[in-house]
Amino acid sequence: MAIADWFGCGDQAKLARAAGHGDYHTVAALLKKGVSANSSTLGYNALYNAAWGNSTRIVEMLLEAGANVNQRAWFGMTPMHIAVGRGNIRVVRLLIAYDAFLNKRDMWGGTPLFLAAERGHEEIVDILIENNAKLNKNDQYGRTAVFIAASYGHLNIVKKFVKAHVDYNRPNKKGESPLMAAAMANELEIVNFLIESDADIDQCNEFGESIVFQAARKGYLEVLHSLLLAGAEVNICSKNGTSPLLAATTQRNKEVVHTLLSFDADPNVCDEHGMSPLLLATLNDEFELVHALINANADTHTSNHLGYFPLYAAAAHGFRDIVELLLTAGADINQVTPMGQSALMRAVDNGYLDVVHTLLEEKADANLCSSTGDTALLFAAFRGHVAMTQYLIIAHAEINHCNEAGMSALSFAAAGGFVEVVHVLLAA
Repeated sequence: MAIADWFGCGDQAKLARAAGHGDYHTVAALLKKGVSANSSTLGYNALYNAAWGNSTRIVEMLLEAGANVNQRAWFGMTPMHIAVGRGNIRVVRLLIAYDAFLNKRDMWGGTPLFLAAERGHEEIVDILIENNAKLNKNDQYGRTAVFIAASYGHLNIVKKFVKAHVDYNRPNKKGESPLMAAAMANELEIVNFLIESDADIDQCNEFGESIVFQAARKGYLEVLHSLLLAGAEVNICSKNGTSPLLAATTQRNKEVVHTLLSFDADPNVCDEHGMSPLLLATLNDEFELVHALINANADTHTSNHLGYFPLYAAAAHGFRDIVELLLTAGADINQVTPMGQSALMRAVDNGYLDVVHTLLEEKADANLCSSTGDTALLFAAFRGHVAMTQYLIIAHAEINHCNEAGMSALSFAAAGGFVEVVHVLLAA
């Protein structure tokens, strides 16, 4: 090919361009003139262009003139790839009649069957299957044609593949199976069909996330319900210890949480950081989720790796309703963190008067000491909280207690210039 043809100026370029434009007479004239049927321009050969242009007559004319039926264009695409992608059944049949390779890969590893599966070309899928296209080939991502069809929601094509005995459990390089792909795409009909076809419902991806996990995290309730009804394991955790229930709690999806609990999801499974669904729901101020988890026997005392437990978290953020709910459920009002801090101390320190009032009414110990010897009263004095100081004194807080640094409540109040607190302490 001459340089002029590459840049679109020579006869070969004219032929390739005319083929793409459907200019039958120009193509015929140039072929008669002796121009090669394998002519190309800018990397695209005449046969490829004719297939792209859906020109069956030109495709046939080029093939009769000796065009290479498997000649590649850019990205490793063959005329068969583009004919399948364009959905031109007549061109596909014609190329097959001229012995086109059905399993040639493009630069991404995809065969023509992949394109048919992606685009939903059912009749072309039938043709390729009838002509013995390889059904279990995978692309550079490890995806098979049935995986592609499941991802794009083409139920009938998935059915054709299953009938043709494809391996519908083969995962891609991320460990995702066709069933997982369908679930992640919220393709309920395909999910149900693959379940009925005995697909592996507990297959996990490279992160250890199950199909139930994926459906729960994405909030696909119907897909999740189908999987659980089929007997999918509800408590498979990812590699970082996250359960489907924790994933759903992270997304604050109440319906999914209720569904998982109704199928006996374990509310006490924690991730690698010790985070439990109950602690997470508490941190997110999700009263309904907290209530549901407590009803499912979630442990109200489980701490994460920082030592935070649900009551401490609720008090620290001023979530009075959740504090009351946890106490009603039997949470230990005097539980402390590894640093010795109680829920009362944290509520005082953060200035949540209503929570402090609730905790004191429920007989929280006002004289518990942290690892540094600080009590709730010392926190109140340090922050200048007058009303809290009064509440704590009424609750019999020790007024003259000093921490390990020798600081008393009066010392903190005086150092901070909190005159009213000083007066309250002196009056006591």
